[in-house]
Amino acid sequence: MIYKIAKYIFYFFCFSLTKFLYPCHDVVLDIEICFNTENCEIPKTWKNKIFPTPINDSDRSVILNTLEKIMKKYPHEFLKHHLRKIYVWEYFTLYNLPYSATNHKDILYLTFDKKTFNEINALQKLEIDFHHEFLHILFWKYYKIFNVKQWKSFNGSTKYLTKSGKIAIKINKISSKPDTSYFKKGFLCEYGSTCLPEDVATFSFIFLEDKMDMMNAVKNYPILNKKYNHIIEFYHKLSPFFTKEYFESIK
Repeated sequence: MIYKIAKYIFYFFCFSLTKFLYPCHDVVLDIEICFNTENCEIPKTWKNKIFPTPINDSDRSVILNTLEKIMKKYPHEFLKHHLRKIYVWEYFTLYNLPYSATNHKDILYLTFDKKTFNEINALQKLEIDFHHEFLHILFWKYYKIFNVKQWKSFNGSTKYLTKSGKIAIKINKISSKPDTSYFKKGFLCEYGSTCLPEDVATFSFIFLEDKMDMMNAVKNYPILNKKYNHIIEFYHKLSPFFTKEYFESIK
């Protein structure tokens, strides 16, 4: 009994000490959520090139609640295996370019920008960016499993506009709104037409509740339908939890 009490006191002390030493850190579903803008964990190539602006402390609660809802769409162990940390800032620039989100290895860098969007839209953007960037992480980690050759074959003779998302941002080709002029070419939106990784990541819409426009496009355009099935097959290879029935049940 004494041992259990001592153990409880020890864990409480460690938790309290962590909150004292790292007031800008929280934990959601075993994933570390960070709001600090200094001493961040970033690649060496980003040093002196990334400039984040912190969120308001009053927004932390709604962000944490939203992240928990988002993350529960993935099996817990799957999430823990592939994602270690999430940074959330109001906005940030990287290489002198404005970013709403990016990733590196097992870390996501997201934004909650109420100055550009209202709170509801900023939270929706947070979720869209989470799934988008997390799919980037999975795509690069399991590149061989993804079968890039088959994906490219769906495009036929259609070429991507650029070679990377960074270039797409630089030339301002970043609209993610569903666009029928791109559906016919086999892309969901302007951003998806810029390069292979962004084309793939736009199909992370399958995790969203509000996806009627995208699903109608998938049903009516053969190339999009092939890519949709390819993405679901990719997720299913990573975990049997992910099935077409599961994704279609998210409404």
